[in-house]
Amino acid sequence: MIWQFPFLESAGIDPTDREKLENVFSLMKDSVEHLSQIPELAKPFYQDSIQLTNGQAIALYSKDTSQKIYWAFLRYLQNYDHLDAGAFIVIMKQVQKETGVMGKDLWAPIRVALTGQMHGPELPKTAAILGKEKCERFIRGLVD
Repeated sequence: MIWQFPFLESAGIDPTDREKLENVFSLMKDSVEHLSQIPELAKPFYQDSIQLTNGQAIALYSKDTSQKIYWAFLRYLQNYDHLDAGAFIVIMKQVQKETGVMGKDLWAPIRVALTGQMHGPELPKTAAILGKEKCERFIRGLVD
């Protein structure tokens, strides 16, 4: 199977956690045209911190609205022992209700906080793969 390719380890992808690897591959399968794309697409799931390098992402995270979204998300996240896609959606609805921010303006700052990217795979599934602790750590890393 795919996790036996040596480029996974050299890219910092742990092939021993097969369940996580299968979840990541399942999520990004429609985005992959060549195996060489896998390390870059899988990177957000295997990094320990988010380093924003995209100018758009940096501008977005520093907005006052984004900061309000981050703080609200962190507060609601504390109500959960673990984070799955369903819990993530509930939290986002609570954040929307509290902040009055909707649509892309609500989801994009969270995507930037969790992946460092402006675009990517389905965010609830991404958050579930990352897990509660990593989501919390990544968002805390961006709050002022």
